Amino acid sequence: MSKYIFLCVLLLSLCSVKLQAQSQIIHQDFGDGWIIDLNDNVAVDMDDDGQRDFFINRVDGELGFTGIFSRGCFASPSENAMTPFGSRELKVFEKGDLIQMNNSNSDEYIEDTGSAYSTSGGYAEGWEDNNDYYIGLALLNSSLLAKNAWIRVSINADAQRLIIKEWAYTTVHTIDDGGIHAGSRGSLTHSDQLLDASDILISPNPVSDRMNVRFDSESQEHLSVSVYNSAGIEIYQQQYEHPHQSIEIKTDVWPGGSYIVRLQNAEGIHTQQVLIVR
Repeated sequence: MSKYIFLCVLLLSLCSVKLQAQSQIIHQDFGDGWIIDLNDNVAVDMDDDGQRDFFINRVDGELGFTGIFSRGCFASPSENAMTPFGSRELKVFEKGDLIQMNNSNSDEYIEDTGSAYSTSGGYAEGWEDNNDYYIGLALLNSSLLAKNAWIRVSINADAQRLIIKEWAYTTVHTIDDGGIHAGSRGSLTHSDQLLDASDILISPNPVSDRMNVRFDSESQEHLSVSVYNSAGIEIYQQQYEHPHQSIEIKTDVWPGGSYIVRLQNAEGIHTQQVLIVR
């Protein structure tokens, strides 16, 4: 059993309480496609948290993905599933299939290279030229809790390119009750349903006893503020009729660690990670 799988199984066994995370979905559409050429070795921070999650086309002569230990890993049919050319096999999902990190399938998530095409060995089993496929992955935080995610991708063997069509991931780290369905876009997209981050100030960060939230938009809509702990459990929720005033949230009784602050009104949603220190 790999070090990664051992850590996942250990963590998941400790998290026996069912989570009730109210996760949203962040969806990104790449239009005609984000093209990554053979051997480009592109580093990707999929959830924009400042940490790279995986690489695309890192291995010479192969079109595929390479996860980064404790940050991003991809679903495989099993821990031992290999392609004819010696790379780890990527699991292909049908649209609507559930992608979910839990105790029963944690061995499906891989951190070494998973490729769909090799210049020396052709296509991996089940892949064909210029067809769209859904693959699943987990974006991990420092506690190895996962945001579940999917990517719609195709391969152009003649041009030796991998093409990303779209992707989506959950906003809250979830286990068991969480997950994402392949192809699910939810109601939230980067283009038109995110609140303007420049209108929002959450301070201080890191925080100790009190956290201040200010929303300076011209919108008159009521604002909902929620806070989730690292397990994805909502520990604070309040509706505010006058969001332009500074909102003070007492954090003195919360354990130290990473939290997600979620703001929502009729115009959209904003989520931000906050660290509580003791």
